[in-house]
Amino acid sequence: YLKVYVDGVEQEDVLLDEKMQTVTLAEGLDPNVTHRVEVRKRNSPRSSTAGLVQLEVTGGKKLAPANANDRLIEFVGDSLTVGYSAADTNKTATAWSTATEDATKTYSKQVADGLNADYMVTAISGRGVVMNNSGGDGYLLPEIYPQQDIYNLPDVPYDFALQPQVIVINLGTNDATNAGLNMDTFQNGVYDFIHLVRQKNPNAQIIWAYGLRTDKMTTQVAAAIQAAVAQHNAQGDAKVHYVPLAVAQEMHLNHPTAAAYAPAGETLIEKIKEITGW
Repeated sequence: YLKVYVDGVEQEDVLLDEKMQTVTLAEGLDPNVTHRVEVRKRNSPRSSTAGLVQLEVTGGKKLAPANANDRLIEFVGDSLTVGYSAADTNKTATAWSTATEDATKTYSKQVADGLNADYMVTAISGRGVVMNNSGGDGYLLPEIYPQQDIYNLPDVPYDFALQPQVIVINLGTNDATNAGLNMDTFQNGVYDFIHLVRQKNPNAQIIWAYGLRTDKMTTQVAAAIQAAVAQHNAQGDAKVHYVPLAVAQEMHLNHPTAAAYAPAGETLIEKIKEITGW
């Protein structure tokens, strides 16, 4: 699905169900007025891929894009960042589908909009730091993070040319579904991933946010994340922070609804303001 905004107003989502497809993004606009059309792919790369082949304008002309915002936030995570069941449609669905998944309905867009920042999302459902959801196989998020697109372009590293001022990591929920999770291994995994993120983003404020759901090992996982953050602080990195998130009050498919993300978004906005001065 594509999420389309015209002059800041959200339009009806566009379903991409063909390999090559022509889509009308906007129509009936005044050609004598400057308009802004924004397109985002709302589903994770594990669910689908999409690209732009050609952009046509009739009755007007394309203008040079606006200068990039000097504020950029990256959100790193799992299904809680992907928006596994946050879509406005299909609220009665009993199983996941791309129709139920909408990354623009999590706290990511809320936080970015609230701070007048651009944002990017690096997230895959079911991924953990050292263990995936319920012991599932497949890549862990620390393996996915340094790659451009590990599912479709294996072994192509990401260049990290974009350097966000703030990186919000929300991981550990899938690890916490495993009753046999070794806490030393997990804490070391959190420490190592923060180290990797710092290597790739030398100047960023790094926030590890955790909460929103209660799982088998939630209490232990929260303590281990705090301890790993404290290790980095003790070693002189004051730009690493832990932010607890309250458990979401409304769930669908065991994930927060769009409205239930809002309190977490407010918590993150306040923390980012505090550490950046934005």
